[in-house]
Amino acid sequence: MGSFATYRKVFANRALARLMIGEFVSSIGDWLYLVALLVYVYRTGASPLVLGVVGAARIVPYILLSVPAGIAADRFDRRLILLVTDIARGVIMLVLAYLVWVEAPVVTVVAMSIVATCFSAFFSPAIGSLIPSLVADERELGPANATWASLDNLAFIIGPAVAALLLSFGSLPIAFILNAVSFSVIAGVLWRLPVPPRIRAQTSSSSEAPQGEIKTAVRGVARPLSGLAIINLVDGFVSGGLAVLTVVIAVEVLGTGEASTGWLNAAIGLGGLLGAIVAGPLTVRRNLLLPMLAGGITLGVGLILI
Repeated sequence: MGSFATYRKVFANRALARLMIGEFVSSIGDWLYLVALLVYVYRTGASPLVLGVVGAARIVPYILLSVPAGIAADRFDRRLILLVTDIARGVIMLVLAYLVWVEAPVVTVVAMSIVATCFSAFFSPAIGSLIPSLVADERELGPANATWASLDNLAFIIGPAVAALLLSFGSLPIAFILNAVSFSVIAGVLWRLPVPPRIRAQTSSSSEAPQGEIKTAVRGVARPLSGLAIINLVDGFVSGGLAVLTVVIAVEVLGTGEASTGWLNAAIGLGGLLGAIVAGPLTVRRNLLLPMLAGGITLGVGLILI
């Protein structure tokens, strides 16, 4: 199955297509906001070390709230969770726009960004659980995830590029306002999505299962889940590091100014988009070991070259 055929099948699902397009718009705002936030912190005279601490502080809510967020996504309406988190983050973006406009202390801006990240921690497991409920069958799940990755990387190109233009004209607060607008767009999409049917757990049959069978089942999923958790941890470590490094490289190494931070991030997004397009047809394979190894090696070589 070719790349275009893979994505065409996903967009034939109207509910899934609306969700993908809405999240694409929201992702543009997210990447635009991230570049603007790091540039604002750097503008205040923060050293690269402080910039790294700020970037790391935004990840703490994901660590602390990952378990509650997963439980919430399992027990409550995922569409409603996404709707609440998007509205809350949209309001926070407007507050951040005001704080940046009045040149508030950087501690205040960082604190508000951490609050926004707390809501984002509930977003990831909720959308990860919502997508499978919208696909027609399991065979569409891989292409749907590949489409989501492709659109997210395309947003990674557009968002930082828009940030670069805004920085060129000195319009930093506008970046936060545009992100708030993007949250309103996805909130409207989520409001109109069909409510996915809830799959009731077979508690009676599971409670009657022998204790040995339960332990065997837990051991069977523990190893692959722990491996995926490690991959996700490394990915977050690398992504956070690159987000901080782009500011330092643009201003101090290349000497091309703050606006170049957006162009550097857009270049990273371009690479991610090309990789996601290639990965799309590979997601229908039963064995994903080789594609994952190839992606990891390519990422490692790129980091060494940087």
